[in-house]
Amino acid sequence: LPEDMRSEVIWSYGKAIFKDTGSMVWGIPEGGDQIRSYVPSLVFSDESAFQPEFEGAWKAAKPCVDGGGQFIAVSSAKNGSYMKTLLRCTMREAA
Repeated sequence: LPEDMRSEVIWSYGKAIFKDTGSMVWGIPEGGDQIRSYVPSLVFSDESAFQPEFEGAWKAAKPCVDGGGQFIAVSSAKNGSYMKTLLRCTMREAA
């Protein structure tokens, strides 16, 4: 971004804190026990189909999603994964 459009960022213990908004971005290990410690407004999960603990992460984050948050999961395909199960359920609900 051009310099005048950038927000000031404070880095603290691996977290990026945006000074203008107070928003924070940080990475956590996979698994429900990690997410359960926070109340995120958005979770972005990369290669979810290949995460052995993705089911636990989704279930731990679901109360935040039900309360208005977002859970974005992206992945290349993997047969038998919990992500595939979630996608099938979502597609049935949309039909």
